[in-house]
Amino acid sequence: MKNTLLFTFKTLFILSMAFEVNAIVAIRPNLHVGMKDGENCGMKSTQGSASQIAELSGLLHKTAWFQDRDNSMTEISTDTGVGAAMATVFTKSGRSQAIQVCPGVYLATAHGVLDDPNKAHGRDLETPSGNMYGIIPYPLSRETVMSAKSNSSYVSPRLRDAANWKVSTTDYVFIKVDKALKPNHFVRPVRATNAKLIESSNDQIEVNLYRPETRFNTDEHGNPDHNLDTWVTDFDEMANLYQSPMQVNEPCNLQRAYEGLIGSDCPNEDSVSGSPEITNIDGADFIVGMHIQGLAVNPDSIDGQVPNALIPSSEFCADYESVCGQPCVNLEEVLPQSGGDISI
Repeated sequence: MKNTLLFTFKTLFILSMAFEVNAIVAIRPNLHVGMKDGENCGMKSTQGSASQIAELSGLLHKTAWFQDRDNSMTEISTDTGVGAAMATVFTKSGRSQAIQVCPGVYLATAHGVLDDPNKAHGRDLETPSGNMYGIIPYPLSRETVMSAKSNSSYVSPRLRDAANWKVSTTDYVFIKVDKALKPNHFVRPVRATNAKLIESSNDQIEVNLYRPETRFNTDEHGNPDHNLDTWVTDFDEMANLYQSPMQVNEPCNLQRAYEGLIGSDCPNEDSVSGSPEITNIDGADFIVGMHIQGLAVNPDSIDGQVPNALIPSSEFCADYESVCGQPCVNLEEVLPQSGGDISI
């Protein structure tokens, strides 16, 4: 026990003192993934002057938080349901939100957990376990760090083939922890076509984003200033903010995006990648997607724009079944009007 605590404190001391230096860059998603030639992060662009490009870069952190919707959030319990299933992953590549999808198995983003071979620049690539610091469920604490010490505990298309780092819908990883602290609290993903999921979200189900509290300074309306010079980076200060996950009160407006992704107008920012989009049907929670990218679009309105992007859960259903030993839930079978029972 003494050695375990020593490891925990040593690891998180390193996190709080040194990790933030490169995490700001590493965790930020590649905002150009999936963009066609002539487009810049969802904004039409021809050649563009240097000043215009600089101006667009300055908008990247502000435009993922749409102003024509209710961005308010409510704390949820960490003792049951989605709040008990959520966690934060700390790695050398940055951090990712995560959610337990079956006992002891967490779903997170590949870009926040795995070492990107495109960024290695000649150095040896870190193994998944060597890149990992730890996974901490909510509330964030130095006393509750979970580990995954075997490289076989990590399952992702990006581990099977490095070419998948260029494919947006492969930006996920399943992590089987060595000793789960809350094994009885997990949320299963659903399987549906993107068209069916978007259609259902318009009149049959509500999709809510579950995410951490913002670490940026906020104005009187709760809107973050997105200033990376003043956001919370100290681990203890972060722990004070990460006591409970937050549910965004207004449901997400979903629409088609690109490369198989789905767009959402729910508020996103740096370091919330991995946050799950959840629907509750007849009292049961299901994952419909996972946030991976905030795109530079009109900050005032989602209409007619490519919004923030999430991986629909259908994209990781095959790996989910291989890791968890059960299939994703078929959305058609649990929709309110179907009258079918939910098979767990």
